[in-house]
Formats: sequence, C-alpha cells, structure tokens
Amino acid sequence: MQKETRIKIKVLARLRSYNPKVWYTKVQQKSKRGDPDILMCVNGIFVAWELKTTTGKLSKLQLHALRQVSLAGGVARVVNPENIDKAFEELEWIIKNVNIERKAALPSQSITLPA
Repeated sequence: MQKETRIKIKVLARLRSYNPKVWYTKVQQKSKRGDPDILMCVNGIFVAWELKTTTGKLSKLQLHALRQVSLAGGVARVVNPENIDKAFEELEWIIKNVNIERKAALPSQSITLPA
C-alpha cells in the first residue's frame, strides 16, 4: 500500500466522526488530474484537501486547483502527517464558529431537493 493511501485511510476514518456536520467525498482515480483528494462542505464552507506524504510534492495542476478553490472563497489545504492534527483543528474551528444559518439569506429558496 502506498504511503499516501495510508494517510487517506486515516483521514477518512477521522472525518467519519464529524458526521453530519461535515459532508465529504474522496475523489476517485477517474477524476480530472489535479483535483484535490478530499472535498468537503463544513457548515456551508467548501474545503479541499490535497493529501501528501511528508516528502510529497504538489504537481502544477494540483497547485492550480487549490489556488482556484481559494480564489473562489473556499479553504484549500495540503495535508500531510506533520500537519494533520492542525488540519482537523481547523475543521473543528469551522464547525464551532461558522454560522450555517447564513443560508437563510440566499435569494432563492425555490430550488430545493426532493423530499
């Protein structure tokens, strides 16, 4: 098993404990090159994590994708074994401090999910 796969397994196991406050998906191999490994919605905030080993390097496409997420107002992070606890602390901060009620201010509530 690749080292990055081991990191992904640990991250996904920890993310499960945050349900339902955190929606997440791991991006599959069929995704577009450069897409972050983990995409999340945390209290209405879009979060993208690229998982790397301690020595792993971002490709140009990965860096571009993370910059695009950041420019669009999302949170983009490179997560590795050295900063994984800090990344989860940031998620917990978002859960505790970001008010999800701001969705009520959206101009159109006519587009809803089926029951």
